Amino acid sequence: MDIRNMIYNFYKTEGCRVTLTQIQEKLITEYDFSGKRTSLYTIIKKLGFRWRKTKNNQRVLIEKTDIRAIRLNYLDKIKYYRSQGRPIVFFDETYIHAGIRSNSWTDNTGNGLLSTISKGNGLVIVHVGGEMGFIPNCMLIFKSGTKSGDYHDHDHMNTQNYEEWLTEKLIPNLPPNSVVVTGNAPYHNVQVQKAPTCNSRKTDMVDWLISKNIPFSPNLLKPQLYEIIKHNKKQHIVYKFDRLLQENGHVALRLPPYHPDLNPIEMVWAQVKNSVAKKNVLFKLEAVKTLTEEEFLSVTVEDWMKCCQDVVKVEDNYLQNEIRVDMVVEDLIITASDSESSTGEDDFENLSD
Repeated sequence: MDIRNMIYNFYKTEGCRVTLTQIQEKLITEYDFSGKRTSLYTIIKKLGFRWRKTKNNQRVLIEKTDIRAIRLNYLDKIKYYRSQGRPIVFFDETYIHAGIRSNSWTDNTGNGLLSTISKGNGLVIVHVGGEMGFIPNCMLIFKSGTKSGDYHDHDHMNTQNYEEWLTEKLIPNLPPNSVVVTGNAPYHNVQVQKAPTCNSRKTDMVDWLISKNIPFSPNLLKPQLYEIIKHNKKQHIVYKFDRLLQENGHVALRLPPYHPDLNPIEMVWAQVKNSVAKKNVLFKLEAVKTLTEEEFLSVTVEDWMKCCQDVVKVEDNYLQNEIRVDMVVEDLIITASDSESSTGEDDFENLSD
């Protein structure tokens, strides 16, 4: 179960504040969670939640408004693209250890809270698919920390590897007019003509503003120019690989941060990894690689369609929850500040909540 949805369900079903103790107890009862309280606290913060004071001076766990806004924007866009009948394909990268085995509890962010024993070497796997199944000829699988073929220094995907994969494997095989849903890894987000920073030269700031047709006075000083840049830079971000897809008739769409439950390929990874874990008796990388390739071949279009349909239900659930969460949170919170934080929220004293 996704921790984010667990928190939402507390609001939805009980209409009350959520504490770290409640979440931990539910995880222990339903998922045999044995992780540390501090680890759970860190995960919840990483997912974008913060504690704020309520009317009775207790703390309520609330998702940051900017995360909710990003998610709502994503949900609006993907539903619009579906209404247009455009093919929607989901990209992701995963990792399988040579020592993979069953019964590893996960928080659904892609990281196991109980690590596998004797991880050993691993395989990096990159693939893309949707309701049509896996896109043919797009799977990339390689040993981490090795060099092979046209891909270099394989600890993980990086900008160079991603560009090669995109141009040589993905784009030539995509259905026309596709929407490619990606995550937020740094190699997805290489910017074209990145906005100047506060340390940039004044002439670079001026050139950037002129190139974006943003009005400014030539008499402004450098700090004043930078204020204008800060105010405008978000709406002028252009990503290198988004442009590459656009030039080939496709669109890139980024998932909200820390929302693997909105990516059906996560369920496909789970299906493949669970099967590999059950059959892995040698704990050798070559054997795991063979098992993995075999299991990918066993994933059907029907499997993919079910995963995609399940994700649509998750999307609808988020939209339904938003109204309920607004009502509960507004009733609980004492402050009307735009800030998402309250004094001391980042202190480990809150672990006693």
